[in-house]
Amino acid sequence: PNEEEAQFHALKTEIWYCPQCMSFYRFARYNTITNVLSSRLGRCSEYSMAMYHIMRALKYPTRLVVDWADHLWVEILVQGGWIHIDPCEAAF
Repeated sequence: PNEEEAQFHALKTEIWYCPQCMSFYRFARYNTITNVLSSRLGRCSEYSMAMYHIMRALKYPTRLVVDWADHLWVEILVQGGWIHIDPCEAAF
């Protein structure tokens, strides 16, 4: 992360290339809900972080789950069972 991204708690920054416009784009991976919501950008971890906080605000027992491929999703406890919610893949 550059100085500005680090100031706002980015843990890493990915560099993306757009073949249509032939330019590079910096994508800071923020780890706080404030930065995720204010940037309005994200991938699985950012979307899951937002969903996690929404479910917690609605008083659901909630957990974040990560797999070996570095994908992140949310599970909520409903009637004694954990329900898979993946806001990145629109899966539930």
